[in-house]
Amino acid sequence: MTALVLMTLLACTDKDADDTGGTTDGGAPDGGSGDGGTGGTVTQEGCEDRHAAFIAALEADLAGQDAPGVSAAIMEGGVVTCRVALGRKHAEGEEVPGVDTLFQLGSTTKMFTSLATLQRVEDGGLTLDTTLAQAYPDSEFAFDDTWNDLVTVEHMLTHQGGFYDYFDWAGSSDDADLAAFHEEVFFPYLWLMNEPGAFWNYSNPNFDVAGLIVEALDDRWFADLMVEDVFQPLGMTRTYMRKEQAVADGDYATGVGYFFGLNGATDYGPVGIDDVPDVASARPAGAGTWSTPTQVLQMARFLVEGDPAVLSDALRQEMTTLRVPLELTADDAGYGTGILVFPGLTIGDDYYPVPVWEHGGNTLSYSSAFYVLPEQGFAISILDSGYGSYWPAALTAAFEDLAGLPTPTTVPEYTFDPARLDLHTGTYEDTYGFGEMLVTRGGDTLFLELPLLTSLGYVVEPELEPISSDLWLVYLDGYPYDLTFLGAQDGGQSRWIRNRAFVGTRFEGKDLAAAPPDRAAVRQALLRARLPQGPRLGPGASLRLR
Repeated sequence: MTALVLMTLLACTDKDADDTGGTTDGGAPDGGSGDGGTGGTVTQEGCEDRHAAFIAALEADLAGQDAPGVSAAIMEGGVVTCRVALGRKHAEGEEVPGVDTLFQLGSTTKMFTSLATLQRVEDGGLTLDTTLAQAYPDSEFAFDDTWNDLVTVEHMLTHQGGFYDYFDWAGSSDDADLAAFHEEVFFPYLWLMNEPGAFWNYSNPNFDVAGLIVEALDDRWFADLMVEDVFQPLGMTRTYMRKEQAVADGDYATGVGYFFGLNGATDYGPVGIDDVPDVASARPAGAGTWSTPTQVLQMARFLVEGDPAVLSDALRQEMTTLRVPLELTADDAGYGTGILVFPGLTIGDDYYPVPVWEHGGNTLSYSSAFYVLPEQGFAISILDSGYGSYWPAALTAAFEDLAGLPTPTTVPEYTFDPARLDLHTGTYEDTYGFGEMLVTRGGDTLFLELPLLTSLGYVVEPELEPISSDLWLVYLDGYPYDLTFLGAQDGGQSRWIRNRAFVGTRFEGKDLAAAPPDRAAVRQALLRARLPQGPRLGPGASLRLR
């Protein structure tokens, strides 16, 4: 197993998920069924002969996706040089998307929410050290009223809040629900999986709560202040956070993905605009931002060139400065504030040691890819109307043919030191989630028991698959999930086992403080954290293509 499968930060569900209810979170299904396709239609603007290979690769990728349509834009030297749209505007129909057709961004929104939050830091309303309790006093968690005293603004913007990852796709579109959901549901019933600031772990509530704080400092709804303070100053004049605004605009795409059936479960197939969720409580994390690739590249230009009228250069540079390591890659990949920061790019057997800034996104029927190579002045945005789409051929062509990459070097490799395995053995507990976790060693292999999941009917393959000494895969019902052992210092034992769905803390003699979850709750968490089965972009040694 290579590291190719390890990096889908916006988790995964599969197409047989018929009991996902209202909390399924975005990600990639097990590869497209090939129902997408261009229908021989290509709309392009500004593209030249040198862009032909990229457009052909984009068309080939689309043919293997469920997404009916895709739109992309390329920036070279700070200038958008090629805009292209392929396929169909809607899953049911033959209308062609244009280069200015609106798609959803999903979690690519997080970098914009980060920008809005840093604007409040610049104007003195917050600091990065401001705690959740200070910024939003009505945020005490029912399970532990000290938690909100520990979470800071920086923790939220860097996915270090420790929040259990929860996303209510069935939530209301009412602007007031951002506050109401968190006060009536999130803080009373959800929890932290580990102490804040301990490590990076991707979780949507980090940014939803950050957005809640930003809104509380203002007299405008979050969707409005984002348009007025972030999108319009960046030149993104057709970027919206409410579905009704996209509908009023009129030029929007719909596609294929998940929608809620009559029984409240999710079905998979064509998704009309009436079935596209519009969830106010999750807008800051990316539930429903509408934009175009050309507009998204305004953020790329800002990140590279700056604009003090939007944000000071010092705080802008904080966005792309590595603040916390991912501890998932063979090199020093990490997270800034709302943006992933990679020191290199791997394509096949070649490694290009150039900085890469990236953040993808998924909603239930849209996907987004966003990359910036700042030293090359190159950026690309791809938006499509499918759930969990991926674009390996198109991105490879764009990077190899257009980005001006330097001479490649040797791909960094993971290291495996059997002497570290004893640091990981022992008993861990996920107090409010997956319960007891037992790690044992046999030779150079680790084994894992999850008694709660076994009692709920899950098939837990006990033998873990190593990626490195500290990074492993566990298979649950045949699907891989990453496990990272963290916190081993000065020869001491590991303190945590980290996954997006759960965090096990080394047992310290305390009783479990919560009733165990049922199978449905466990399934929700696992669906959000599932790793992909098909070819994906992954870190491997940083970002990996092919």
